[in-house]
Amino acid sequence: MSSEPSGDSANSQQSQPIEVFLDTSIHITRLESDHHKAKIDHTLEGFRWKGTCSYTQIEYGNVILASACYYYRKLKELDDLEALSDFIYHHLPRNRKYKQWYHSLLRHSFNRDEATERAKLLLQSLMTVGTKYISGYCDEVRDGIKCAWARQEVSPRTPWKRPDRAKCRIDKFFEEKKDTFRSLEKAIRQAPERQTDELKTFADLIQQAQSNPSLLRDCKVCWKLADAIIAVESEGYSSFFTQNIKESDVLCRPLKQKLLYLKQNADDPVEVIDYRDVQSEQSDE
Repeated sequence: MSSEPSGDSANSQQSQPIEVFLDTSIHITRLESDHHKAKIDHTLEGFRWKGTCSYTQIEYGNVILASACYYYRKLKELDDLEALSDFIYHHLPRNRKYKQWYHSLLRHSFNRDEATERAKLLLQSLMTVGTKYISGYCDEVRDGIKCAWARQEVSPRTPWKRPDRAKCRIDKFFEEKKDTFRSLEKAIRQAPERQTDELKTFADLIQQAQSNPSLLRDCKVCWKLADAIIAVESEGYSSFFTQNIKESDVLCRPLKQKLLYLKQNADDPVEVIDYRDVQSEQSDE
């Protein structure tokens, strides 16, 4: 499938209700667990059109591609998957993303030599495909911010990393979508009982950027707004598929979307919460 439809087919699709938008967590979980992958693929069978955005590619790179580069270099150095496992267990801090990703994706029941070689090939494949892995099963990858970070190539010699200088149009994107960002801020402010630290950060940054969008050109600041940017990119999609319930449960409301929640327990069904007809909880003060 093409990741960026063009011409008459794209115009025809955009004139119809757009179906399901995939959050970063879906892209990552699809790789981490065969059981979850089967559930994700089954859920997506009910949709003819699947979309995402370039910011999910950035977050995918920060978890999967950065880990793949790190693992490959360490595995080449140690030349043994069990030795890599010991290193990860004893030397990496607790709860590091490398540790979780390793146990989810690389541990298979092969003999020791075969496991090492298969791990090397898997990591090479992930780096070679890069963020095209996402566009390979999505019909659309929205790119309103045009961030160079989402388009970089990755290899054992070229690790995944943030560009030295910001190359994007996040400030212009914010100006174009100011009303949508403002609606997210309102939804957050109006629901203090559901407010997380991350949601509060979104609301505060959106408020600050209303008068100074250029502050978002600082990558460290922009990164704090990541899930809100992804939410804005999903505008117009009728459904939003995620494993991140706390923030999405608030952000999907003003966008009037059906929230599809993939629970952590792979045996639990996908939860569906429909906000398409929900009215604003209170009017502007």
